[in-house]
Amino acid sequence: MAVLALIIGIIICNDSYFNVYFLAILSTFLICASGNVINDYFDKNIDKLNKPNRPIPSGKVSEKNVLIFFLLLSFFGILFSLFVSTQFFFMAVFNFFISFIYSWKFKGKFFIGNLMDSWLGASSFIASGLIRGSIYNFSYPLLILSLIAFFGTLSREIFKDIEDIKGDKSANIKTIPIVLGQKKAKLIGSIFGIFGCLIIIIPYYNTVFNNYYLIGAIPGILIALYAISNTNPEKTQKNLKISMLFVLIGFLISSISKI
Repeated sequence: MAVLALIIGIIICNDSYFNVYFLAILSTFLICASGNVINDYFDKNIDKLNKPNRPIPSGKVSEKNVLIFFLLLSFFGILFSLFVSTQFFFMAVFNFFISFIYSWKFKGKFFIGNLMDSWLGASSFIASGLIRGSIYNFSYPLLILSLIAFFGTLSREIFKDIEDIKGDKSANIKTIPIVLGQKKAKLIGSIFGIFGCLIIIIPYYNTVFNNYYLIGAIPGILIALYAISNTNPEKTQKNLKISMLFVLIGFLISSISKI
């Protein structure tokens, strides 16, 4: 998803002559991967209850090898970013730092962890505007995409917290459903989801994108609305992810049609 977001941002920026896209995409992929790895490492005790078949709690991979894998992914992800641009490198280091402290200390902090994860979900679009080395390439469409990704991720993360409530309680983690209850958490997650759907409409209403955008936007909105009306939090958060993917496809098709 992060790589797709970066590619769409690159197309929107319309920098076809620039030659460091591969390094930017590879760097994004590796840093996201390292964030997922370290998150699984710190979640190993919670996953024993929530998802015991995952590699670490099931014993399929050792904790030592997990840390080695994390360090390798992080090193090469940051190294490749250095050859893109100085601004892109700083964004890569910042996101690496955010993903690490999120997994280490802030994942269980009330709402703060959700905001940090939502930033990581939105930052790929911002990063695409930094590939040429300046924030000037961060355009209005990228801003809209960043907001959609931010609120979509925020909604999905709250529903994911509802899904993981059993393991999170055992680890004394203070997520929104644990502090406020599942009903209020579902309401909050639904509000952010609906807000994200409203933002999806803006690019078409403002004629930023053409009718091709609707190919992804309409299914994306319908899937998101279906997701937040579902009583199963696991299905909800998965469907929200699918919804965001459809919206990204809509942006991609519309952007390509203008080239």
